[in-house]
Amino acid sequence: MQVKLTAGFVLSAAKPADGKDRVIYWDERRSGFGVMVTARGQRSYVFQYRNAQGESRRASLSGSTKLADAHKWADILQGDIAKGVDPVAKKRTEKAVNSKRGKFQTIAEEYLKRESARVRSMYQRKAILVRLVYPEIGDKVAVKLKRSDIVALLDKVEDEHGAAMADGTLMVVRRICNWHAARDDEFRSPIVRGMGRTNPEERARSRKLDDDEIRTVWRTAQEIEQPQGLWMFGRLLQFILLTGVRRNEGGHMDRSERNGADWLIPAARVKNKRDFLVPLSKAAVSLLDSLPVVGDLRVGPVFTSDGTRPLAGFGQFKPEFDKICGVKDWTIHDLRRTARSLMSRGGVLPDHAERAIGHAIGGIRKVYDLHEFYDEKRHAFEVLAAQIQTILEPSPQNVIPLRA
Repeated sequence: MQVKLTAGFVLSAAKPADGKDRVIYWDERRSGFGVMVTARGQRSYVFQYRNAQGESRRASLSGSTKLADAHKWADILQGDIAKGVDPVAKKRTEKAVNSKRGKFQTIAEEYLKRESARVRSMYQRKAILVRLVYPEIGDKVAVKLKRSDIVALLDKVEDEHGAAMADGTLMVVRRICNWHAARDDEFRSPIVRGMGRTNPEERARSRKLDDDEIRTVWRTAQEIEQPQGLWMFGRLLQFILLTGVRRNEGGHMDRSERNGADWLIPAARVKNKRDFLVPLSKAAVSLLDSLPVVGDLRVGPVFTSDGTRPLAGFGQFKPEFDKICGVKDWTIHDLRRTARSLMSRGGVLPDHAERAIGHAIGGIRKVYDLHEFYDEKRHAFEVLAAQIQTILEPSPQNVIPLRA
């Protein structure tokens, strides 16, 4: 059926034929070009042509494409035909090549498999991929990823989860693209400078809890009733404040890592990939000894809600804890920064405080100073515990009366 194809006709007048599976309305002004309508009302554009061998072929363009864009598509096909290229055969070849190259999700899963042993936070990256990335670009062929695809992904994440999460997603996708680019001759990463949603200088946090906030957080953790996951979460917060360790270093602590007051964090959980020894203060030892033990006394997670797996669900526990205690705008990592500040307040030398929380000392000392600073770290943690105790229970001699 030949008609004068217009945008209005395609949208409304092009109807499925009674009793027929599909019908094609051919454009009377352009030979071989038309719109096909199925019995269900689905529309797609078609272009009928003959290849160099004289064989009849029909190319199709589905989706909600506008008529003007469909004409541009037909222009490209005509250009290929004029060069002796068969558009249908070309599309089949490209599809076969792309299937071998793999979709983004396939490449990301290979990245997770091969790099998991080298990256401590790989489980966090996997969670971002599964929850935010795969639904948007997981099915896209990696070599055909465009900047606009990444921008659309980041826009959606920023709108629904905030700019910081968008930057976290960008970091994960960038790592995978760079990893794949080093392994594939044809892949070029679509990510360029300027895609981030926040300023790195603005992202850097300097937040530490003041004395009132420390008291509130600590006492809230003490007052939560046992047994429940939130109670264990509160104990973990106290332990992080007493030791200045990172969340995963403390949260995944195993009883096998502790020998009395010495706690050896394995390299796999330490940022610099080296075993790290923490001489625990008396207060930290007392806290650990007060935790319930399920199963083997020698092996098993210390901070756990079921006795078999390390405590999880921080994204659920933290908002619930904040609602009870009332302290606002703080993160678990801010406790580490607070601990470091309290060491300085107690007179711990800067180098010793940095060693105590596992920061590397730069310059020549990083290379040649192999002393483990065991005694200095132990002193730093006892000073930290004393500072926390003073904040929790100020002694009368430390209180200066105000005069009217």
